[in-house]
Amino acid sequence: MSDSIQPSNFRDKVVLVTGGALGLGSATVRLFAERGATVVVCDVREHEGESLVAELRAHGRHARFVALDVASETDWQRVTQTVAREFGTLHALVNNAGIIARLGLMEATLDDWHRVMDVNVTGAFLGIQRLAPLIRDSGGGAIVNVSSTAGLIAHNDAAYTASKWALRGLTKAAALDLVGWNIRVNSVHPATIAT
Repeated sequence: MSDSIQPSNFRDKVVLVTGGALGLGSATVRLFAERGATVVVCDVREHEGESLVAELRAHGRHARFVALDVASETDWQRVTQTVAREFGTLHALVNNAGIIARLGLMEATLDDWHRVMDVNVTGAFLGIQRLAPLIRDSGGGAIVNVSSTAGLIAHNDAAYTASKWALRGLTKAAALDLVGWNIRVNSVHPATIAT
């Protein structure tokens, strides 16, 4: 397929993907890299993230792994500084990191609830807050929050369902806040994916 008919061309663009080491995240990373982007792969799974980056580089792609716990404000500060220092620009953020508890309302503990909310909602909030100014200063771009069909209907998992509805709401609020910075903010709602 020639570049002229490919859906997107991300040459000279820098994209950051959270939860990028495995599954949907790694598939997202690969697609951006195949389209010419420099991809910053962020995850708590350091071995898998480094392996993915090594594979991409072996095929002539541009990628960098940076360890990130999305629920940590300190980690986000470090990642933001790293991206600004090494690339000086950022064009897209994909908030893909997420966890699922697979616990019904009466089985979930408060700790289960907080951990799911911290990763699935607070992680995206911190990413948007930290990286939106860099995207703005790069001329604008896009933020994509990976929600779920659980953010449209419901699953038998109270914390996960609530987190994905919250992520959908955060997306809409961020879209309003960031439109003046030329940043589009959208959510996608995949169903179960074989990874």
